[in-house]
Amino acid sequence: MNGKDLERFLRIATPFSAPALDHTARALREVELLPLGGRGPYAAELSAQHVGRMVIALGAADKPADAPEAVVSYEAMPATWSGIYGPAPGFEQPPTERFRDCATFGEALTLLLGGAARGGDVESVTIVRSFPRAIIRMNDGKQFYYGVTGVDEARRAGVTVKPVKVEVCFNVSVLAQLALELDPAHIARKAAVRRGEIGGA
Repeated sequence: MNGKDLERFLRIATPFSAPALDHTARALREVELLPLGGRGPYAAELSAQHVGRMVIALGAADKPADAPEAVVSYEAMPATWSGIYGPAPGFEQPPTERFRDCATFGEALTLLLGGAARGGDVESVTIVRSFPRAIIRMNDGKQFYYGVTGVDEARRAGVTVKPVKVEVCFNVSVLAQLALELDPAHIARKAAVRRGEIGGA
């Protein structure tokens, strides 16, 4: 998957317009947060980390020019809490193994897009634009929080909190398809189809 492949997919699968996707990607390439490369068959292939940066930029930045700063900030957000939110007293929290070794949101998102999104247990990724927080939600109720835990903590940390809460959610169908497009076996099969070595069915 190259940059234009990613933009075409996100144009279909998300509400973002083609100009917004193009300008956001350009802003990230200018500061080398996305790879520079040729065009067409010579375009640089994206890694799971690169795709994650585009996801962060779309979720966290108010406008394309803000994308680089948003990516650097949100990618580095530390893991702050995981479990099932608001259980009854005495409820035993289930083990949260999936992203246990991911210290930051960027690491967790890279793991997810590197294949974890296709495991069937991820529900969504929510990026809070109003203050630095992201949440990975699982189908069994587990949640993984990154960044500040809420508005009060953000204000105590001196973070500017926007007056209206804005969240951008990427559901499992989008995440799983991105993970598939990044899978080396899938990439190799598509290349073989293009060369006529195997059928496309």
